[in-house]
Amino acid sequence: IMGEASVTIGAESSYDVYVTFKEDPYASKDIKSVSYLVFDATGALSSQGDATLVEEGLYNVTLSAGVTAALAEGSNRLEVVVVSNLVALPTFESLEFVTAP
Repeated sequence: IMGEASVTIGAESSYDVYVTFKEDPYASKDIKSVSYLVFDATGALSSQGDATLVEEGLYNVTLSAGVTAALAEGSNRLEVVVVSNLVALPTFESLEFVTAP
């Protein structure tokens, strides 16, 4: 997951999610879903949704201005969950980011 480490509360924020296997893009036909969860500074689930396929191996998560406006000042976590059609267990990756006024 690559994206902003600091987000202004109430501003849109975008993150690139690279889904690869042995450095090669993971084929979208082999992926059941790529979804995200946003946890606020207290650890509570604040938002969730599906990532958008940009190209093979690359997805995008955009947190709208409304989503970041609901976050308090502090450290938050973006968790991405990839579910493959070929593997029984989903893969999780997270990125921490700070929200400030």
